[in-house]
Amino acid sequence: MATYSTQAIVLSSRNFGEADRILTLLTFERGKVRAVARGARRPRNRLAALVQPLSHIEALIMEGNQLDTLSQGQLLNSFRFLGEDLDKMSHALYLNELFEMAIEGATEVRDYFILLLTGYELLQNLDNLQIIRAFIEVKLNILQGFAPVLSKCSICGKGSEQVQEQLWNYYPDEGAIKCKGCSQGAYFVELTQPALLLWRTLSREDSRWLVNQNVSGKVLAELRPALNASLSLALGKLPKSSSFLNSLYQLD
Repeated sequence: MATYSTQAIVLSSRNFGEADRILTLLTFERGKVRAVARGARRPRNRLAALVQPLSHIEALIMEGNQLDTLSQGQLLNSFRFLGEDLDKMSHALYLNELFEMAIEGATEVRDYFILLLTGYELLQNLDNLQIIRAFIEVKLNILQGFAPVLSKCSICGKGSEQVQEQLWNYYPDEGAIKCKGCSQGAYFVELTQPALLLWRTLSREDSRWLVNQNVSGKVLAELRPALNASLSLALGKLPKSSSFLNSLYQLD
C-alpha cells in the first residue's frame, strides 16, 4: 500500500486492542486522518512518544482501507508544559475538539493546522486563557467563512461613534449587527460597545497583539454569548467541552 509523509497534530488518542492506539490526526497535507499506531502502548515502542494528544509530529503513514497506519515518525513538539497546568490543558483539549468539528469534510486545512499550532503556542506562553480562546474562535470563524460585518448597523449604516446607545444586537443568521433603533428579527444576541470593539480587534489583529494585553474578564464575558452563537452557526453545535470552560470563568 502507498505511504505518505506529512506533519500532523494528534487531536485524540484511544486504546485499541492489547497494545495499540487509534489516533485522530489533523494532517497538514490531507486534513483529518484516523490511523492506528501498532504497539504504541508498549513502553519501549518507537511510536509511544508520538501518540499523546497535542503532539506535533512528522509522520510517515501507510494508507489503509478503513484505518491508515502510523509507521514511524519524529516528535517535533509535545507541548508537554501544557499538561502541567490543568486550565491550560483544558483549553488545549477544547481547541482539539473544536478543530476536529471544524475540519470535518474540509479539503483544504493548512490554515486550520497553522491556527491550531498558534493556539497551543499562545497557551504555552501567555496566561490570559479567555482572550486566547476568543482569538482562536474568531479566527476559526473567519476561516470557515463566518465573518460578520461589525463596523456598522446593517440597516441605517451608522457606526459605533454615531450611535448613542452602548448596546448593539448581533444577528448570527444575518452575520450583522444592528443598533437598538433598527433592531428587528426573531433571534439576536446583545453586545455591549466594549465587547463589539474587542470582537473587531480580534478579527483584525494577529497573535502578536495578545502579548501584554490585559482585557477584562467582564468584557470577555459580554462577548462570549455572541461568539458561542457564531460557533453554533458554523459548526451546528458547540463542542461539549465548552460548558466546562465556561464554568471555569463562572459564565454558566
